[in-house]
Amino acid sequence: MPTTTIILPISREQHLLKVFASLELLECDRERTSLLAFVDGEAELFLTARNLVEQSKFAQRVCVQGDIPGERREFSINTRRRRIAAIHNEIRKLIKPCGHVFLIEDDTILAPGTLGRLMSDHLSYPHAGFITGVQYGRWGINHLGLWTADDPYEPGEIRSLMPGSGVQEVDAAGLYACLMRYELYRKQEFAPFGDVLGPDAGMGINLRQLGYKNYADFDVWVDHLKPDGSAISRMNTKPVQMRFALNNGQWGGSVLE
Repeated sequence: MPTTTIILPISREQHLLKVFASLELLECDRERTSLLAFVDGEAELFLTARNLVEQSKFAQRVCVQGDIPGERREFSINTRRRRIAAIHNEIRKLIKPCGHVFLIEDDTILAPGTLGRLMSDHLSYPHAGFITGVQYGRWGINHLGLWTADDPYEPGEIRSLMPGSGVQEVDAAGLYACLMRYELYRKQEFAPFGDVLGPDAGMGINLRQLGYKNYADFDVWVDHLKPDGSAISRMNTKPVQMRFALNNGQWGGSVLE
């Protein structure tokens, strides 16, 4: 049985060659690490992804053609968040038993030691909800994909974190380099967090409400690819901080100076 399954949802082709090149360099036991790619796209995208999956180094690898209802090409932030939630709800039904799942995205470049470092962190925090690396840039704003809530049980304010050092507690994070136990992923009912954040934040807040602590390792950075193929990285990006606050039942967001 594989100890770790890498989960890669795919909805676009433009970065796949770079993403799979980084997976080939990922340091892991190829016999005990499997790859599950879930393609949310047309037949041409599925064939491209399937070929890359079949050529990958992992001894166990699967590429699935998704069948999520709705128009793939329709785009708004909220519709995209709902679609991402539906994709993960399908994936968690498909994944075979393993020790951990490693959630990545189709516009993320991993350093070779990413998985090994996060696995080592998980040994130090074996009861964690998840352990994640760090990435810049969510929806075109250069904040970190890491969140902390004033009260995870009844959030009234949520802020993105600024760069730090070492392993720190977080409440939620993007799913760009997220390591968690198989059984916790399988139990999730993915849904956007209200009308303000996506199902990644919803998962993190849910884990906190169940009593788990989540962590981010600021020594594990991953690059976020822009549409033109260039990378948003800590070497070329000045961070900003986002704040969302609940007021009269409505969430509002702003960039903090």
